[in-house]
Amino acid sequence: MGLWNAPSGRVETPAVIEGLRRVVVLDTETTGLQQYDRMISLAALRFEGEKPQGYLHRIYDPRKDSHPGALAVHGWDDWTLRFQDLFADDAEEVREWLAWADVLVMHNAAFDMRYVARELRKAEVSPIEVDAFCTMEGARDVWSGSARLDDCLGRMGLRRAGSRHGAYEDALLTACLYFHLQGNSFRPALPEAWPAPTNLRPAPARPEGALPRRTTKKPSKGKLTVPTPNAMNLAPLMERARGGIAILRYVAEVGQVNAEAQIDILDQYLDHIWPEGASAPVDRHLALQAALAVPGDEVAALWAAQHVASSTDEVIVLGPLITALVKVDGRATPEETRAVQLVISTIRKARSL
Repeated sequence: MGLWNAPSGRVETPAVIEGLRRVVVLDTETTGLQQYDRMISLAALRFEGEKPQGYLHRIYDPRKDSHPGALAVHGWDDWTLRFQDLFADDAEEVREWLAWADVLVMHNAAFDMRYVARELRKAEVSPIEVDAFCTMEGARDVWSGSARLDDCLGRMGLRRAGSRHGAYEDALLTACLYFHLQGNSFRPALPEAWPAPTNLRPAPARPEGALPRRTTKKPSKGKLTVPTPNAMNLAPLMERARGGIAILRYVAEVGQVNAEAQIDILDQYLDHIWPEGASAPVDRHLALQAALAVPGDEVAALWAAQHVASSTDEVIVLGPLITALVKVDGRATPEETRAVQLVISTIRKARSL
């Protein structure tokens, strides 16, 4: 894959946009587009003025399967990803690398920063406080029509070779677009071969048939934080979230889902309760402690299903999270399938009344 001169087309040079001295151009690949999806790979290219200052290119085990549409885009199969490091192993290094910049440049900055910020928070690393520049929004300011990266490159007389997207390639393409939007003729040099992630680990031969269930994986450079219940008064959380948490805990208990995976799914549900940037009434760790303390029994889950049925928004959020929970280890057991069907039928019955 690479950049090639387009066969035709006049290059339009927009007005100059003032650049900053230290620039990091960032791209990520993820398991999908939803709030509960996870980061798979990351590439961050450093520039000081027009001088490249190195790059960071990593791949990670997202601890969940990729959506088929996302898999078709990034090409990293779920079996290979299971043998990679966790993002938490590199979180401090990634933060330091990105914090070097005066500005972070991304094509669709809201998308990339949402996943980077969430992974840093899950790894208990402080957030990045650096200005961001979105080349997609910048392109819309100077061109009419589509602001897709490939379409923007076409206007510059460039194109991508191949249909697969890699974080390193997309970061380099975005760098070309960024400098062009500044009115700068500089284009980063193309590598002789597109580099693989520097931390890529080989995977054994893929087994035939369904993949085995996932096992717990702890960060190699730290500890997996498994909150334990306490007696804190978290009534505001329970008032708002008990129904959804009870359903998720029931499905998790039936499937004997490990604590690591439960924490991840419950954390994603709390993103719905308290979106990024909102003021949370309690600390996130205390919220997770309270969530894990909710009994995962059938009676409580079916009671909750009847109550959440009245909220279309709640049902829309819980559906994919339940699916992610039963597929977190690669397959759904008959017991998990029955539990999910029971919850769904209860919600449907309640909504029809």
